[in-house]
Amino acid sequence: MKVTVLGISRREVERKDGRKAVYTSIFYTEPFDEYTRSNQVCFGEKCGSVNTALDTETIHVGDEISLDYAPTGFTSQDGKPEFRLQSIDLINPFKGDKK
Repeated sequence: MKVTVLGISRREVERKDGRKAVYTSIFYTEPFDEYTRSNQVCFGEKCGSVNTALDTETIHVGDEISLDYAPTGFTSQDGKPEFRLQSIDLINPFKGDKK
């Protein structure tokens, strides 16, 4: 899923085993899907966010990235398959000032 980064929030936590971990929330915009656009149900872009423990040090506000998901093998309470963020790939770095 190709998105544009609007904001990033990082926080360091201590796990139960005493190791430190960094979690990142990435806030983004993405275009509406083809079905929605073709039926003229909406205009502009939609917003979303994802929380991850993946390395995000090279990701900056304004970057265009790809969020790749993979099935976990589990299902939700309503029987739908669950997916987990597997990788984040930088597609197009932001050319302005990095914040």
